[in-house]
Amino acid sequence: MSLIRALLLALCLTTSASADLPTCFDAVCRVSNGPAVGSGCCYDYDGSTYYVLTNWHVAGGVGQRVQVEFYRRGYQSPKIAGQVVRSQHVEQQHIDVAVIAIRGAALPNGIAPAVVPLADRSRDVQPGELVYTIGASGGSWPTAFKGHIVRGRSAQAFTVRPAAADGRSGSPIFNADADEIIGLIAWRDDSNGVTIAKKVATVHGAIGS
Repeated sequence: MSLIRALLLALCLTTSASADLPTCFDAVCRVSNGPAVGSGCCYDYDGSTYYVLTNWHVAGGVGQRVQVEFYRRGYQSPKIAGQVVRSQHVEQQHIDVAVIAIRGAALPNGIAPAVVPLADRSRDVQPGELVYTIGASGGSWPTAFKGHIVRGRSAQAFTVRPAAADGRSGSPIFNADADEIIGLIAWRDDSNGVTIAKKVATVHGAIGS
């Protein structure tokens, strides 16, 4: 086992006993679109195609071709071609969502992403609720952060402390058991030291699920 993988697993051991962070690590990827670099998470698989959730400002609009990289057992995959198949960007409402499709046949041997599903659209959040986020900050290896929900900011968003690091655009917010996605990082509020995330109902609405 590589040192990097061992450190990631060590981090997992410091989390809630029921949290399935190893699966989340295997679902998260780095997304690059020219100079734009961020994170994404595989949330669905239909038997031939994997679907990765990220931000519009990372991946672009429908039809945009991007590249993703997964990390397994200390191994970084080659860049894998993907294409944006759903997106919504409404600046006034801070809606910034995109879905990338990746053909399973395009994946190299040994790289089969895990899938962490979106929570039901009725899932709401509570102040003080424990959450996790995993992302490839600055294009590096994915790392996990444990935080908590500060408050429901609006009907569409909530705030999480601590603030997300650079390069975590497109990172999912996982619940305490790390078995579903309950939000998507939208932006960082440095003045208050928090992350603003869109609620899962808003994500469902943006991607038409």
